[in-house]
Amino acid sequence: MTHERGGLGSGATAIGTSGAAVRGSMSAFAGRLVGMFGTAARTGTLGLADQVVVSGANFLTLVAVGRIAGAEQLGIYSLGFTIMVLISCVHESLIAAPYTVFGNRVEGEARAQLAGSVLVQHCLLTAAAMIALAIVGAGFSAGIGPPRLGMVLWTLVATMPFVLLRDFCRRLAFAHLRMAMALVLDVSVATLQIATLLWLAAHDPLSAVTAHGAVGLACAAPALLSVALARASFVLRRERMVRDIRHAWSFGKWVFAAQMTGVLDGYLAHWLLAFVLGAAATGKFAACITVVMLSNPLLIGIGNVLAPGTARAFVRGGISEVRRVVWRVTLFLAAAMTAFVGLVVLLGGWAMQLFFGPEYAGDELSLAVLSVAMLAVALGRAPDSALRAVGKPRASFLASVLSLTANLTAAAALMGSFGVLAAALGMLAGGIIGSVARGITFARVGRDAPYAVGGA
Repeated sequence: MTHERGGLGSGATAIGTSGAAVRGSMSAFAGRLVGMFGTAARTGTLGLADQVVVSGANFLTLVAVGRIAGAEQLGIYSLGFTIMVLISCVHESLIAAPYTVFGNRVEGEARAQLAGSVLVQHCLLTAAAMIALAIVGAGFSAGIGPPRLGMVLWTLVATMPFVLLRDFCRRLAFAHLRMAMALVLDVSVATLQIATLLWLAAHDPLSAVTAHGAVGLACAAPALLSVALARASFVLRRERMVRDIRHAWSFGKWVFAAQMTGVLDGYLAHWLLAFVLGAAATGKFAACITVVMLSNPLLIGIGNVLAPGTARAFVRGGISEVRRVVWRVTLFLAAAMTAFVGLVVLLGGWAMQLFFGPEYAGDELSLAVLSVAMLAVALGRAPDSALRAVGKPRASFLASVLSLTANLTAAAALMGSFGVLAAALGMLAGGIIGSVARGITFARVGRDAPYAVGGA
């Protein structure tokens, strides 16, 4: 299969235009955050700007690999990316999510000691991730699965510690709504990442392996510097570490289970396509996902503020205050994502060819279905955060199981006949079922719902 090996010029221009549009919508939305969370507009604006930076860097990376290296390399890169997301979600659910809830309930020395325990947990998880990646990488290098994926896994063994350290720093900043700190960190990482990609594109060694290397190494210096500057925030107390780890696990185990099913729900289609139809089909699906993920700055940006926002709302005003936040966020997301679906239906096919090239033409229907799936997922964001804030992470997990089951059933049944479209239909089915389950469950939470560690 032939593919275009053009430079990044046209893609970068298009991305810049899209980025300007996204930033415009972010500015319009910033004022609404005041009413939702009771925080300053500056905090909301910085949080959204941070996600624009992170999503923009990831978007540029996907476009560069897909346009320069071709659909097959994009497919291999996206499979490696799913593994990165999986490990990051383990980190978030077992470390960041419990700290976001409990770290906002203590101050001073108690918070510093909790942060010290969290730092130790981070180091232990990073070591476990490296060992797991090495084992899986050895299996793929022995000929299991798509060709060349083994080299991507060995690259992640070397770079994932830096990726996780960067994620650790930004999640702790988010937990206390210190969005300026997260923004400085992520701008530094994005600048290094894009500069490395440009160098690779100019010297023509860009591939799935080198792109993952660029992403990981770009995190190294900014993350290490962030930890060094914040070292006074961590107080290590051996006598409380085991207790803190157990406490985090009692809460985080359900968040962890929900995150794992959520990752499978979001990325299972990549692997089904890779094994059933090959890496090139995975690459085309990844290109569709990349266009639809232009909504990520909005969705994830809100999520970064929503998690601590609902936690604080519950402490401040109980379940009634959380309901107010959920209602306002959901109404806004419904309106914003409906407009986004309209844009994708009208311009999605043109945008995908503009970003990735003519090789990726012909999947306009899949794009439209995926955009509706994103709308469905967005409607469950606020109830999901609220369930965690009121101590019901198990309910969120059960909703994720229902979503995954619907996704897998639909995709597996249709993939032989519909290919990439089947994967999109599976994600739509999962998104609808999961959001409906979360909404119904949160609506049934009692007005005086107490917090219970690991509660149902």
